[in-house]
This record gives sequence, C-alpha cells and structure tokens, in this order.
Amino acid sequence: MTAESAYLFRHALLRDAAYQLQLPGERSRLHGVALGAMEANFGGRPEGLPPLDAKDRPIYRPLPIDSFAREMSEHARLALPEAGEGRAALEVRALYVRRAAEFAHHSHRHEEATRLWLELAKLAGDSSRGEALRRAGLAEFSRGQPRNAERLFREALVALRNRPDRRAEAAALSNLAVACTHVGRVEEGEGLFEKALELHREAADRGGEGITLGNLANVYHDTDRLDLAERCFQRSLATRREIGDRRGEGVTLGNLALVYRARGRLEEAEAMQTQSLAIRREVGDRAGEGIALENLATLYRETGRIEESERACRTALGIHREVGSRTGEGSSLAVLADLAYEHGNLDLARRTYGEALDIHREVGHRRAEAFELGNLACVLRESGRTREARELCERALAIHSEIGNRRGQGVALGTLARLLFDEGLPELAEREYRRALDLDRLTGSTRMEGVHSCEYALCLLLIGRAGEAAETWKRGFGLLANPRAGREAKNARLAMDAACARAGIVPFAP
Repeated sequence: MTAESAYLFRHALLRDAAYQLQLPGERSRLHGVALGAMEANFGGRPEGLPPLDAKDRPIYRPLPIDSFAREMSEHARLALPEAGEGRAALEVRALYVRRAAEFAHHSHRHEEATRLWLELAKLAGDSSRGEALRRAGLAEFSRGQPRNAERLFREALVALRNRPDRRAEAAALSNLAVACTHVGRVEEGEGLFEKALELHREAADRGGEGITLGNLANVYHDTDRLDLAERCFQRSLATRREIGDRRGEGVTLGNLALVYRARGRLEEAEAMQTQSLAIRREVGDRAGEGIALENLATLYRETGRIEESERACRTALGIHREVGSRTGEGSSLAVLADLAYEHGNLDLARRTYGEALDIHREVGHRRAEAFELGNLACVLRESGRTREARELCERALAIHSEIGNRRGQGVALGTLARLLFDEGLPELAEREYRRALDLDRLTGSTRMEGVHSCEYALCLLLIGRAGEAAETWKRGFGLLANPRAGREAKNARLAMDAACARAGIVPFAP
C-alpha cells in the first residue's frame, strides 16, 4: 500500500473533516467498498441465519466475522443510498445487525444487545418483528431492567398475537410473567404463566412447555407451595430430559435443589446443586454457573463450611459481574453479608447488606429488597439501634405482605417480635411471635419455627409462664436438631440458660 492510498489521522476532527469532504454518493460507495473488503477478509459473506420465527428455534453459533458484525452493519446502512435502498441491500444490513445482536447477547453485552434487537425490529418484516422485540426484552431483563423488559414484552405480544403459530406468543407471555413476578406482582405473573402453558401445549411446543413449567414452579416455591413446586419442577425436568435440553436440565436441577433446601433435605440439595453446576459448565452457561455456585455457597454456609462458602460466593460474584447480572451480583453480596454477620463483623455486614439492597432496588427485585431490609434490621438490633431496626423491619413486613410472600412475613414478624421484646414490651412481642409461628407452620418453615419457638419461650418466661415456656422451648429446640440450624441451636441454648439464671430457675432440658 502506497503513501498516496493510505491515510492515518492523528485527530478525530481531521478524520471527520476529510470524511465530510466526500460527496454523499462517493461516501456511500466507499462504505460499500469497506464492507466488501471486510467480507473478503473473512472468506465472503456468511450465510443467512434461520428466521427468528422459525418453527425450530434457531441456535446461534458464533463466527469470527461476528466480532465485526456491528461495524459491518453500519457500513451496510451507510452504503444503502448507493445501493438504492433495495431489498437485497436491506437484507445485508439486517443480516449483520442480527449477527451483531446475537454476538452481543452471547458476550453478555446486554445494553448493546438491546439496541441491536430494537434496530432489527425496525428492519424485520411482520413475521419477525415481535420476536426481535422479545429478544430486546430478554436483554433488558438480563441487565437488571425488569420494567423496561416488561414494556418490550408487551410490545412483542401485540406483534405476535393471532399468528397461526402460537409458540412465540406463548414465549413472550412467559417472559412477561417472569418480569411481573420479579417486581412483586406474583398473582398476575402466575396467571400469565398458566396462559402461556396452555398455548405451549396447544402448539405441541414441548421445549416451551418445559421452560414455563419451571417458571411456574419458581412461583410456587417463592410463595411456599413446596409440594406444588416439587411436582412442577419434576415435570419440567422430565420434559427437558425428554427433548435433550441439557441447559434446561441444569437450570431445573438447580431450582429443584432449592425446594429440597427449603424442606431441610440438605444432602440431596447439595448433590443436585453440584450436578446442576457440572451441567452448566458442560454447556457453557456462564451465568448459570454463577447462580449454581452461589446456591452452593449458601448450602456450605448452612452446614458450617464457612471457608468453602466464602470461596464459592466470591467466585459467583465475579461471574455475575463478568456477565453483567446485577440481580446475581446483589444476591451474592447478600450471601457475603450473611457470612460477615455470622462472624460478628457488624460494620462489614451492614455495608454489604446496604450494597445488596441498593442493587435489589435498582433492578426492582421486591422480594430480595424485603429480605435485605430484614437482614439490616437484625444488624442494627445487634448494634443497639433498636428504633431504626424496627422501622426497617416494618418496611420489610409491608413488602412481604404486598407480594404475598408468607414465609418472608413469618421471618419479619419474628424479627419484629424480638425487637419488641428488647424494648421491654413482652405482651406485644407475644402477639407477634404467635403470628410468626402460625406462618412458619403454614409454610412448612421448620427451622424458623424452631428459632421463633425458642425466642417465644424467653418471652413467656419473662411474663411469668415458666411451665409453658419450658414446653415451648423444648419443642422449638427439637426442631433445630439438624445441621442447617446448628448456629441457631447454640444461640437458643445460651439465651435460655441466661434467662433461666435471671429467673432463678433450673435451665430447661432439651
């Protein structure tokens, strides 16, 4: 290449001035030349991808050219006046916008993916526009913007309704349901999942049916209908294995492990979560790998393996940040805050819970926001800031009540009762403990029933009902006789011994 045919600009203003000196037609021609040269460098133009609304969901396989697809789509756009805006020229531009969008999603560049899917929606015909909008919604959800995602899913549904093939409409309904439940509109989300499930079955779409069954099971888990959740996850798992969906199998195994954990079946939960992690690594599901590691970190913490827990959680946090999952980042920070709290590092716990809370609010994750408010209340209580703790606890309780999370309501009521007890209001504390215990039993939350029973016994002892206190404490302590509740059992024993000493009576026997 000679000096007369190659130019290097040291300043962007000089480059832009030289560019603007070219006549519009010549600029368009040069963009076409640049596009052709780039294609030649990669051995020619890649074949077109299957339509977005293809009956068999297209699987994206990255090519070396895709690293430059976004730039090439711009060359194609700017070359269009020279090409006469013809159908063939628009198809070339759409090809590279599509490849750039797929590559951005594959590379976890969610904001860029959103822009590209929306650009493709403008270029696509009626048949593909709705699916492009749905993909844009998925990208927004992945970057922690559920409300933007909801808007795009609703736009996609308008474009997809009344089409002969109902599968894409069903997928958009299921995605919309996920966004609704994420921001706390659980009842609405559950109804949408049920409608989506009907459409998937109507269209004989086994893959979509398996996905939606899993999503519906998540709602059952989060609203403490564990029997329904377990059955629904089992059906989802069978469907995904039937059709050879390994990635979906890994997702469902990890979610089913959460049900086992909630039931106190910790060995089964850990084995299943470990299997989920292996599958997610096998299929290259990096985001799923972070989720599985975080869930394992929680199980390690609950079974006393603190170093393993912190190591797994920090690895998960790094992955969440790598793939741009703000929701996952907030969740992992909360686990690290739990570890700091259990080690008595209250300042670190408060800061880390605060970071997690900020992220939960940013991404609109109401359920997680409520739990973090409750956790912060516990930290403030330990720091002697009882009034502030009570305010946070009441806010947590309001959110749990609003979104129908009865298990969370039980946890928050127990914390509120403990705070009332600390403030010297045992009669009020007794009332809240009774409400908490009713919810613990209703939701099958054995560990929390044990914790709240032991604390309630302290309250009964203080107001002079020693016989009832002894029976309540014995029953609660028995519920804590499992590895997951080792820390709570130790604390209950110490608290009761101290309370009996103050009352001048013999410590209660387990």
